[in-house]
Amino acid sequence: MRQIALVVAVVLVAISGCVDSPLSSTAPGDLTTTELAQEMERLSKAAEELIGEAWCHGPDDCRTMAWGSKPCGGPATHIVYSATMTDAAQLQAVADSFHDLQDEHNRRAGIGSDCMYVSPPEVDCVDSRCGRQ
Repeated sequence: MRQIALVVAVVLVAISGCVDSPLSSTAPGDLTTTELAQEMERLSKAAEELIGEAWCHGPDDCRTMAWGSKPCGGPATHIVYSATMTDAAQLQAVADSFHDLQDEHNRRAGIGSDCMYVSPPEVDCVDSRCGRQ
């Protein structure tokens, strides 16, 4: 019985190594401007895939997460997701990477900002999907 458990554990570890991570191991400062834009696009798509349809049973299933980076600080916007359908830790890792990339992009491009704080939106479960109110 222990051998079966060991084999299952080894197979699970091997399989998990085959799954593509949405995160890059390259530091934002090491990327060209084009690569920054491509990586930001890739992470945006990864977040969309993680969120999916954002199915919910009620408003308590719906959450927001800071997304992006304004040049003066703070998030550029907030994304809405379902806490019951989305791996929040993985989504947060993607959001953190996107923040770092956008921060680097803003710095390089000399992008200014209105410096206004972007508040998280009110969210609700409408037609079994999380969304902004």
